[in-house]
Amino acid sequence: MSKSSGRANARGTNKAKEKRFAFDRGSKNMKNTLLDAKNMLVYEDKHWKSFDELNPKHIDKLMMGKSPATIMKEEGICDGVLHLTGDYVEKHHEEIVGAIRNYEKMALKKDPMNCIENIEQKGPVTMTVYTAKNQLAVHLGKKVASAFKGGHLRIQWSKQDKPVEVWWHKD
Repeated sequence: MSKSSGRANARGTNKAKEKRFAFDRGSKNMKNTLLDAKNMLVYEDKHWKSFDELNPKHIDKLMMGKSPATIMKEEGICDGVLHLTGDYVEKHHEEIVGAIRNYEKMALKKDPMNCIENIEQKGPVTMTVYTAKNQLAVHLGKKVASAFKGGHLRIQWSKQDKPVEVWWHKD
């Protein structure tokens, strides 16, 4: 492991290279079947799943716990950030948010950790979307660029252990 760089990274630690925070924290030692009641997720057979996919024979063994997505939301940590800017964002705000939420529903079916942590409106022409996984931010940016033809899409992959930043601008 490398020495600390002296300044904090996006996760609030001083280590230049560190495990991906919540997705690696203790997962190798988890042997129980956990229920995250807040997001209706179950940790079973070394995977987080939707509560609907719980094996009935494990119902008696359920213990309360928190999924990595819940921990990240509570601690304000994200792995991806999508910035949407321009006059087009102001004029079509509801349509853009609807498209983003619709894509999130599809992504959640594939992986319950693929969730949007927060959507912030920062002024009339700027919206920021924080995601639990970096790939979700990239896919959301590409989907918005495709659905709302045009604009400029830029993806900046992080160095070390910082969130990916995706920008989409259309006037």
